[in-house]
Amino acid sequence: MAVITNNDVVVLCLTPIICIFSDTTGADAEPFLIAMFIAANTASMALFIGNPTNIIVAEANDISFLSYSAWMGLPFLGAAVAGIAVLYLTSLRKIPRTIAIDMTIRPRDMLRKIRQAAIGTGIL
Repeated sequence: MAVITNNDVVVLCLTPIICIFSDTTGADAEPFLIAMFIAANTASMALFIGNPTNIIVAEANDISFLSYSAWMGLPFLGAAVAGIAVLYLTSLRKIPRTIAIDMTIRPRDMLRKIRQAAIGTGIL
Protein backbone atom coordinates (compact mmCIF):
# COMPACT_ATOMS: atom_id res chain seq x y z
CA MET A 1 0.00 0.00 0.00
CA ALA A 2 2.90 2.37 0.75
CA VAL A 3 4.12 2.00 -2.81
CA ILE A 4 0.98 3.66 -4.18
CA THR A 5 0.35 6.16 -1.39
CA ASN A 6 2.17 8.09 1.30
CA ASN A 7 3.65 5.96 4.10
CA ASP A 8 1.98 8.16 6.73
CA VAL A 9 -1.43 7.16 5.36
CA VAL A 10 -0.51 3.48 5.61
CA VAL A 11 0.66 3.78 9.22
CA LEU A 12 -2.35 5.87 10.29
CA CYS A 13 -4.83 3.49 8.65
CA LEU A 14 -3.31 0.16 9.63
CA THR A 15 -2.24 0.85 13.24
CA PRO A 16 -5.80 0.82 14.64
CA ILE A 17 -6.64 -2.28 12.59
CA ILE A 18 -3.62 -4.14 13.97
CA CYS A 19 -4.45 -3.04 17.52
CA ILE A 20 -8.06 -4.24 17.22
CA PHE A 21 -6.83 -7.51 15.68
CA SER A 22 -4.47 -7.93 18.63
CA ASP A 23 -7.15 -7.17 21.22
CA THR A 24 -9.62 -9.52 19.55
CA THR A 25 -7.26 -12.48 19.11
CA GLY A 26 -5.02 -11.99 22.13
CA ALA A 27 -1.93 -11.94 19.91
CA ASP A 28 0.93 -9.59 20.77
CA ALA A 29 0.59 -6.46 18.60
CA GLU A 30 4.27 -5.51 18.74
CA PRO A 31 5.65 -7.79 15.99
CA PHE A 32 2.78 -6.90 13.66
CA LEU A 33 3.20 -3.17 14.28
CA ILE A 34 6.97 -3.35 13.76
CA ALA A 35 6.47 -5.30 10.53
CA MET A 36 3.98 -2.72 9.30
CA PHE A 37 6.28 0.20 10.15
CA ILE A 38 9.24 -1.42 8.42
CA ALA A 39 7.18 -2.36 5.35
CA ALA A 40 5.57 1.08 5.05
CA ASN A 41 8.82 2.98 5.40
CA THR A 42 10.76 0.66 3.11
CA ALA A 43 8.09 0.67 0.41
CA SER A 44 7.80 4.45 0.56
CA MET A 45 11.37 4.88 -0.64
CA ALA A 46 10.66 3.21 -3.99
CA LEU A 47 8.56 5.98 -5.52
CA PHE A 48 8.67 9.75 -5.77
CA ILE A 49 5.34 10.04 -3.90
CA GLY A 50 6.27 7.64 -1.09
CA ASN A 51 6.93 10.36 1.46
CA PRO A 52 7.36 14.14 1.56
CA THR A 53 11.17 13.91 1.74
CA ASN A 54 11.26 12.05 -1.58
CA ILE A 55 9.23 14.80 -3.21
CA ILE A 56 11.45 17.56 -1.82
CA VAL A 57 14.68 15.81 -2.88
CA ALA A 58 13.39 14.95 -6.34
CA GLU A 59 12.00 18.43 -6.99
CA ALA A 60 15.11 20.19 -5.67
CA ASN A 61 17.32 18.11 -7.96
CA ASP A 62 14.96 18.13 -10.96
CA ILE A 63 14.59 14.34 -10.96
CA SER A 64 11.65 12.89 -12.90
CA PHE A 65 9.27 10.31 -11.46
CA LEU A 66 10.76 7.48 -13.54
CA SER A 67 14.37 8.53 -12.92
CA TYR A 68 13.72 8.61 -9.19
CA SER A 69 12.30 5.08 -9.25
CA ALA A 70 15.20 3.84 -11.37
CA TRP A 71 17.74 5.27 -8.92
CA MET A 72 15.89 3.96 -5.87
CA GLY A 73 15.15 0.44 -7.16
CA LEU A 74 18.31 -1.21 -5.88
CA PRO A 75 18.37 0.60 -2.49
CA PHE A 76 14.70 -0.35 -2.06
CA LEU A 77 15.46 -4.03 -2.67
CA GLY A 78 18.40 -3.91 -0.26
CA ALA A 79 16.31 -2.25 2.44
CA ALA A 80 13.49 -4.76 1.90
CA VAL A 81 15.86 -7.73 2.33
CA ALA A 82 17.43 -6.12 5.42
CA GLY A 83 13.98 -5.39 6.88
CA ILE A 84 12.86 -8.98 6.38
CA ALA A 85 16.07 -10.25 8.00
CA VAL A 86 15.62 -7.97 11.02
CA LEU A 87 11.98 -9.03 11.41
CA TYR A 88 12.92 -12.68 11.13
CA LEU A 89 15.65 -12.38 13.76
CA THR A 90 13.77 -10.20 16.24
CA SER A 91 10.05 -10.82 15.93
CA LEU A 92 9.40 -14.29 14.53
CA ARG A 93 9.32 -15.97 17.94
CA LYS A 94 6.76 -13.42 19.17
CA ILE A 95 4.19 -14.39 16.53
CA PRO A 96 2.00 -17.34 17.56
CA ARG A 97 1.90 -20.31 15.19
CA THR A 98 -1.90 -20.29 15.30
CA ILE A 99 -4.35 -17.55 16.16
CA ALA A 100 -7.77 -18.47 17.45
CA ILE A 101 -10.47 -16.50 15.69
CA ASP A 102 -14.00 -16.29 17.03
CA MET A 103 -16.09 -16.70 13.88
CA THR A 104 -19.26 -15.60 15.69
CA ILE A 105 -18.03 -11.99 15.90
CA ARG A 106 -19.46 -9.79 13.19
CA PRO A 107 -17.15 -6.99 11.96
CA ARG A 108 -19.98 -4.48 12.36
CA ASP A 109 -20.20 -5.35 16.06
CA MET A 110 -16.57 -4.26 16.52
CA LEU A 111 -17.33 -0.70 15.38
CA ARG A 112 -18.17 1.62 18.23
CA LYS A 113 -18.84 4.67 16.09
CA ILE A 114 -20.41 3.50 12.85
CA ARG A 115 -21.18 7.00 11.52
CA GLN A 116 -17.56 8.16 11.96
CA ALA A 117 -16.29 4.93 10.36
CA ALA A 118 -18.52 5.51 7.33
CA ILE A 119 -17.36 9.13 7.00
CA GLY A 120 -13.70 8.12 7.34
CA THR A 121 -14.11 5.39 4.75
CA GLY A 122 -15.79 7.85 2.40
CA ILE A 123 -12.94 10.33 2.81
CA LEU A 124 -10.36 7.64 2.01
